[in-house]
Amino acid sequence: MTFRPSRLSDLAALYRSPTTEPTLRLEYVYGYNSKGAGNNLFYLSATDQIVYPAASLCVLLSANRNTQSFLGGGEVHTAKGHMGELSAVALSPSRDLIATGENAELPAICLWKLQGTEPLLTIDVTGDSKGTKLMAFSQDSGLLAAIDLNTEATVRLYEVKSGLELLVASGTPGNIQALAWSPSTGDLWTAGQGHFSIWSNKNAAKYQKETKSGLETVTVLGFRLDGTAVVGGNEGKIMHLAANTEMIASYPLHPASVAITALFVSNEGVLVGAANSKVTILDANFQQLRLIDTPGVPFSLDQSASGILCGTRDGAIVEFGRNGRMVLMDVHSVGEVSALAYDKVQTNCVLSSGGDNKLKCWNIQQKRCMVTGLMEMGQKTVQTRALDVSIKGHVAIGYDDGHFTVRTNSFQLNNIVAVGKGHSSAITTLKYSPDGLVLALGTEAGLVTLHSARLNYPILWELKGHKGRITALDWSKEGSCLRSQDLFLAEKVWKVESGEVVPREKEQDWGTENRLRAAGSEFGPSVGAKSPTADMFIQGGLNGLLEVYNSQSAPLAFKAHSSLIRSAVWSPDGQTLLTAGGQDLSLLQWKLT
Repeated sequence: MTFRPSRLSDLAALYRSPTTEPTLRLEYVYGYNSKGAGNNLFYLSATDQIVYPAASLCVLLSANRNTQSFLGGGEVHTAKGHMGELSAVALSPSRDLIATGENAELPAICLWKLQGTEPLLTIDVTGDSKGTKLMAFSQDSGLLAAIDLNTEATVRLYEVKSGLELLVASGTPGNIQALAWSPSTGDLWTAGQGHFSIWSNKNAAKYQKETKSGLETVTVLGFRLDGTAVVGGNEGKIMHLAANTEMIASYPLHPASVAITALFVSNEGVLVGAANSKVTILDANFQQLRLIDTPGVPFSLDQSASGILCGTRDGAIVEFGRNGRMVLMDVHSVGEVSALAYDKVQTNCVLSSGGDNKLKCWNIQQKRCMVTGLMEMGQKTVQTRALDVSIKGHVAIGYDDGHFTVRTNSFQLNNIVAVGKGHSSAITTLKYSPDGLVLALGTEAGLVTLHSARLNYPILWELKGHKGRITALDWSKEGSCLRSQDLFLAEKVWKVESGEVVPREKEQDWGTENRLRAAGSEFGPSVGAKSPTADMFIQGGLNGLLEVYNSQSAPLAFKAHSSLIRSAVWSPDGQTLLTAGGQDLSLLQWKLT
């Protein structure tokens, strides 16, 4: 039986402690978890910072400076926070206390103060919970409500000061999609599909649930300070409800086929996001002031003196402020981020491919997405695990159905210059020769092929002999030999001119080293990459760990990703490392220190 650690303390026992040797520091996260439910994107109090989840971290982003700090993660011996993917974030009414919940086998809820990097409190979630879906602070920040990801949609109440669990109860019937605390009565409202309940603590007795009927499916829920509620559902309208849930008024904003997807309520007005990628701004009397187009379906909304903050299902964070519309984050949003490649011409740029059919070019100095292209033109769903850029700027992409395409360069990602076909299994890795004249492909079936990087990329050689998936390809510095490695760590060296195997005793000066140090398994490792300038080799490990090897026999390990690292690339100067976390849909930028 394979040992799979479930706590950060368990992971620390597997790795050595840091020394004075060079190490890594997390500098920036290109990510935003838009897969959850309810608001998870907030302005913080009296700062230009916003807070949101990405991978296993809670990110604090300065919108003005485009710099980040993080709650959670780090070197495993000192790391705090979560093991799994952050699935919920809540902010206290005073905007100085953050709660984070995760999707994990043994989930925890962490409470954070902004001035610290360690949780004030870590609460182990009990029972059969697989994580937290929604959270909300009471008006005085004394209580925290949480909804489980399990089939029962379990409702939990915690005392914030002590972490004491005050209530564990089934949230059924129906799937809970929204929750909020009444500022007038102190009751907790939960709502969703066929479900609307009020949880009351009468006379210091246990919290009791009163289920209401006659209301439609509720997707969003919020309170005004007068104790009245605003709710929205699947029929394009919002409703103003009294404290006893009786209807005060109904306001149709969109056609009945358009669901309400996001809500922010204040005494000054209401922001309403809808599935037609629009945000409606209403005043305190529910009169429409403005309609904003958003780059995707709004998922999370917040407002401050800085402007309106919107997170979308497509992985974008956008601020609508005094200076107009500003995109703060624009990331992959579906499937996995499975491949990375450094641009050898535009040396500050890195390319990524995702399950959302998108190619993205990132500037790692400016820390933003420069260009977005499509892996396949149209709506076809495609998957890719292989990506590289030649010294001439060509961008090659290998797909799971065995074909590959080549694009003009990183800034013309939709301009296809060649399409290669004929492989019967997925392309798992590819790499251009140092002079950019030959493209090597490795496949799931263990076949290596060489293609001329001219015109339609005709095939030069088929290199057979591996018995498993090709995991890495390395070119010799002068480009005359190719080294390949498979899943079982078997290696072969090929002479490019003839396609023959080179005897092992012939040493080569290799331009890169992307081979694995240990065999792959269910949990990892996943990818390996050697720094071009330092005695440092990195590899993806179990639970999303980044393992760092140098002259010591045992590796260091860093926690930030929440799933298996699928790809990693070093900058030419060896000072910056980019890692892609697969299913956590995040790219992490590390600095050598």
